Amino acid sequence: MAHWWRRDELQALLQAWEQTLDPPRDRDELTELELQRLYAKFDALRPRDGASVPAQEVETQRQRLVRTFLFLRAFNGESTRAGRPTWFQLRTQQQDSLRRMNGRLGELATERPMVDEMKAAAEALAGLPMFRPNETPQLSPLLSPTDTDTDYTPPKAKGKSKVKMTSKWSKRDEQRLLSAWHEVVTILADNGYAGSFASRNEGLRLNSLIHQRYAELCGDNSTPRTNQSTGAKKHAIVMAFRALRNVLRTLASQSDRPNWFGMTPAERMDLQKRFGHHNEQAVFIEKEMYQRLVQIDKAQQIVLTPTADAPRAPATLDELLGRTKMGIRKKMGRKPTKDKYSSGPPKGFVIAEKSSEESEEESSDDAASIRNERSENLSRSANSQPRDAKWMTRLLDTQTQRFEALLTEFQEERRQERQHNVEIILEALKLRSASAQKADQPSPFVEALVEKQRQHLLGLFNQLQEERSQEREQARVLLRELGTSRLVQDQEHKD
Repeated sequence: MAHWWRRDELQALLQAWEQTLDPPRDRDELTELELQRLYAKFDALRPRDGASVPAQEVETQRQRLVRTFLFLRAFNGESTRAGRPTWFQLRTQQQDSLRRMNGRLGELATERPMVDEMKAAAEALAGLPMFRPNETPQLSPLLSPTDTDTDYTPPKAKGKSKVKMTSKWSKRDEQRLLSAWHEVVTILADNGYAGSFASRNEGLRLNSLIHQRYAELCGDNSTPRTNQSTGAKKHAIVMAFRALRNVLRTLASQSDRPNWFGMTPAERMDLQKRFGHHNEQAVFIEKEMYQRLVQIDKAQQIVLTPTADAPRAPATLDELLGRTKMGIRKKMGRKPTKDKYSSGPPKGFVIAEKSSEESEEESSDDAASIRNERSENLSRSANSQPRDAKWMTRLLDTQTQRFEALLTEFQEERRQERQHNVEIILEALKLRSASAQKADQPSPFVEALVEKQRQHLLGLFNQLQEERSQEREQARVLLRELGTSRLVQDQEHKD
């Protein structure tokens, strides 16, 4: 169960955050050492009358605060330029509406119990010195850590922001992660796994498959990384990609349309700040990487969007790639696309070359599978004969019941029509007696009515006979087809 963060706990987290992390503190990703230092400081500053908070909950809450701060900074920047009220100048109803419409806040916008937590975080973020680059940092006396921490040094005021060029992920590792990511989601989208990873558990399985493929591409000589590390890196790449996509959409609406990919990272940072965007990782995404991320995003949306008849998701990487226990890749059984990769495999795919022994072993497996398929077809044809007889019996019984129902309906209609005719004739005879007409002279009205009823009954009888003949003809055709198929199967069995 998720921890419910109190206001004093949020203040302790923000205070520990400011003391332990180096600028820029609003980055989405932390190293293991930074997370340990942050948690140790938070555990020392948190109120003792509350429950203990796990380290993962602390990091999750910190990422929520980062998203909150980025939203507030972008919103206040746009509002200041347009002359509109800033976030804390809006009414509560307007804040709630904007919070629900903004997708960058994640579950804070959909969970009703998170609203108070969101407000407390926003208030704390607004008063935190590390998010005020134009003011001198000043902590409140009640929260001042100088009395409890002798090694504390106040953070320096931010001057002109500079682009940080360092990263714990090398370019080669990022390319391998993108290749594994692109390969996994493309195979899933092309083989009919639409909606198979819509739930949260299946989403975690998708991350595990991507991590396994990334580990295979890296080999044994690379830096060991955990599933959580690759998941955090993927999340950072997605956030940077979405930020860059918003920047490019903003630039596309401008009259001059500056060339984003022709600029240096520092020029890109200044340009995105001018339009109210701020993501340090987005400035390092080049055109080729952006195009690959577009393909990854499209394929991932296919497998993550819920569908009514979603197939079962593959449980292992070998099942996804169609590999057997001997390491041989077998053909996928889902929706093959004709000539899809005739010009070569997609970019980022890694195809291992097969040796002669593997080729011979695969051919022997194919031959064995063909023999098994033939034997299964023979057994299936032998078992189909009693099933065909039962099916034909049920068909004839259904036709007989249908004919009996039609006959009963016809008889009931005929009885009702006779009763109706008798009533009409009796009424006509009464009228005739009243008019003093002779009994041996039939009325023209009665004759016309009797003739009309006779024609109607004759038509119903002809319709019934025609339906009966059609059903008999259909039964003869089905028997003829079944007999022909059995003769062919017997002939093939003899051969």
